[in-house]
Amino acid sequence: MISKKILASVFIIGLLAFGLGWGTYSYFSDTERIEGNTFTAGVLDMELVSNPVSISGLYPGQTATFSFKLRNVGDITIKYLFMRDENLDDPNGLRFAIEIENIKEYKLNPDGTVNYGPETCSGATYEGWLPDSVCDGGAHDGHLSLNEFFTGFPPGTSGANDYWDVVTLSANWGGGDLPQWYYYEMVLELKFMETGHPQDGLQGASMSFDWVIMGTHADKTEIEGYVP
Repeated sequence: MISKKILASVFIIGLLAFGLGWGTYSYFSDTERIEGNTFTAGVLDMELVSNPVSISGLYPGQTATFSFKLRNVGDITIKYLFMRDENLDDPNGLRFAIEIENIKEYKLNPDGTVNYGPETCSGATYEGWLPDSVCDGGAHDGHLSLNEFFTGFPPGTSGANDYWDVVTLSANWGGGDLPQWYYYEMVLELKFMETGHPQDGLQGASMSFDWVIMGTHADKTEIEGYVP
């Protein structure tokens, strides 16, 4: 009798365990499918909306302007603009005699009206930021020549990029980033420097160069060659 009771108890416990186990995996369900999911990379694209500059007839004391304007036509906001010169052809050294008196920057709305600016940096201020090694004559003189502007901050200098000379937008101005359809404009106010002595050797001299601009959404510290 005891054995039968034990067997009956074991049998009942087994049924309960089986029932509990079955209940753990018993459920109703429904499924839905989200179809047609896609991921598309954005486009970072700038459009130059100004023409090449041609300045002629310069003489000591004369002033002129060099400017360019571009538009963000991509769908990615541009955070920084990096600039450099290329294909410089200046056999007579005219770039040493052309001074940048002021650098002016503008941010324009999509309709062309001014959103911010001008933000002005004097040539003397910019020249004061440069290391002595790139200053004409190896020392600061308060005059920012085109040569010094082109040379910029050489590799190994704090805040420099090995490949790019000039950095703007969020790097050093209050206008912030450049969203889609907004314009950026830079105006360089130039002057043929008066040195106090004859400059006849520059009569008829000419120079040419390309100005290359790279826009990026990345922080300047992420650009290849950046020196913190």
